[in-house]
Amino acid sequence: MKNAYIIILILFFAACKDLKDYPLPQDDINGNQGAAGVYILCEGLFAQNSASLAYYAFEEKRFTRDIFSERNGRKLGDTANDMQQYGGKIYIVVDNSGTVEVVDVRTGKSVKQIPIRNAAGKNRHPRCIAFHEGKAYVACFDSTVCQIDTTTFEIEKTTQAGAYPDGICIADNNIYTSNSGERNGTKTGNTVSIIDIPSFRKIKEIAVADNPFKMAADSEGDVYLASRGSYRGDGPYMLQKINKQMNITSFPNIEALNFCIVRDTAYIYCYNFVTQQNTVLTFDCLREQVIDGDFIKGDMLQTPYGIAVNTQNGDVYIADAGSFTATGDVYCFDKKGAYKFKISDVGINPNAMIFAYAENSGGGNNKTINHIAEVIDYHPAPGQFIGEGGAADYAAELQRVRDILLRADGAGGLVSLGAWGGYITLGFDEPLQRFRIYGNAYYYAGYENIGGSCEPGIVMVSENGAEWYELRGAEYNNPQTIHDYEITYYKPNPIGADVRWTDNKGGAGYVYRNNYHSQPSYYPLWTNAETLTFKGCRLPDNGEQLSGAYLLHAFAYGYADNQPNAESVFDIADAVDNAGNAVALNNVRYLRVYSAVNLYNAVIGEVSTEIGGVEIIDN
Repeated sequence: MKNAYIIILILFFAACKDLKDYPLPQDDINGNQGAAGVYILCEGLFAQNSASLAYYAFEEKRFTRDIFSERNGRKLGDTANDMQQYGGKIYIVVDNSGTVEVVDVRTGKSVKQIPIRNAAGKNRHPRCIAFHEGKAYVACFDSTVCQIDTTTFEIEKTTQAGAYPDGICIADNNIYTSNSGERNGTKTGNTVSIIDIPSFRKIKEIAVADNPFKMAADSEGDVYLASRGSYRGDGPYMLQKINKQMNITSFPNIEALNFCIVRDTAYIYCYNFVTQQNTVLTFDCLREQVIDGDFIKGDMLQTPYGIAVNTQNGDVYIADAGSFTATGDVYCFDKKGAYKFKISDVGINPNAMIFAYAENSGGGNNKTINHIAEVIDYHPAPGQFIGEGGAADYAAELQRVRDILLRADGAGGLVSLGAWGGYITLGFDEPLQRFRIYGNAYYYAGYENIGGSCEPGIVMVSENGAEWYELRGAEYNNPQTIHDYEITYYKPNPIGADVRWTDNKGGAGYVYRNNYHSQPSYYPLWTNAETLTFKGCRLPDNGEQLSGAYLLHAFAYGYADNQPNAESVFDIADAVDNAGNAVALNNVRYLRVYSAVNLYNAVIGEVSTEIGGVEIIDN
């Protein structure tokens, strides 16, 4: 079997490497990591039933080497290859046990153990997992992909992929699997299979570099692929890109064994099992260029075996397998590559990490810190929440909004920006770098990380309050995003009637009144203007009618009131000018948010972004 063959090779080479003893005590871990803790999956040794799941609680500085065994009274299984989070659940793929273990991210307790077997009861050898619209897709070494419903945890159907898929990702409504080849270690694979999700059948197989492995997609739908070359462990290691037209671009100067993509930055490492040399670099996926070719300085790392990024503060975590037979470590580096701390002896062959963020219901501003210093202006579009405060003039309405948003504890409530284009401008006493915007987005039960009540707003930043730059979110390059959108709302007559609008794309409609909000008008009464015109970017519609509810999908990242508060993190490094070019900003003290989806539904009314506070995470 290929697993056994590779491990024997690895142990032969790794046993010759000198071990270094760095004085890196766990007591140096700062509890303020923007996350409650980190789960660390440890693969274990093949055929020894030694896989484990460790957990480090940051605030308590408490380490549990095998929280799965402690919470469930049994072992995780034999050879755990992959771990991904979907909503409030962690899915762990255990190859030689033939299972996918579903674990509650809050407690570490097993929710369901899903056997991954064929009709004859034989282990399919699941290897990796990806998610799309309530379904989990598991690539298996019997050359299949299984579809699992994430509500019932039942396998719904299976389809054929390529030979021994060892990586999986989803982009543009397609499943991509990297086909590594025969398991006897003598014949490497060199293809990627593309499976159409609606029909759930393979539609194409394309040639790539030998022994393809890790796959991940950027926000434009391009799929990046790391290939390992020969089974001898000496490469060549290759990074390639597959675009939407299924064309291949190779980056011959970049050696890649494994990587992750966060906010369109790829964090890539390579370890050569023969030369025992490793490198870590960062790569801009949209510009297709190396950002830092020597991201981790020095020789602190021995044998990198997994990589992840804490999206709350930008820290990069690298799992180090060490000798592959003893317990490994996890190193943490900041977003510039500087060493921060080490979590020692986490388990045998640590290979994946997931961050448990503080739970927030999304219904308000639970446990927030609010750094807003001033509400500079407030210009909402018409909407069902507009005018409920009863203010008849602008000064009174602005003061009402200030009373809500300037509470230091962030518990003052929420301010609605109304329908598309409505905005608010905020000022700060200290510069912004990374920050969290609080709203009331939340996911429906059973649709975690898909959506529920998500009303995305575009975020703009400025150093002087005059020149504004958009923070590029996941939908920036979506063909359905309209960057030159303009809408005009007309004062109704009588004042309590529905509010009509027209746009510069030939569209027209109404902000309709409903029975739940009975203020005199949805049009702002504190203005004498007969029309209100807003300009900006219109994001794609994000609504979907379900059998029992209307769901507003969450976009992947980059928008206010789009994800639960703990996940709503922004970085000024994402600022772009009107042409989409990156802009370097150093002293951002102004923030503007505007409603960015022009969508109406009879059940929920208009989509309107809500704001409840801003927390500065990192300067």
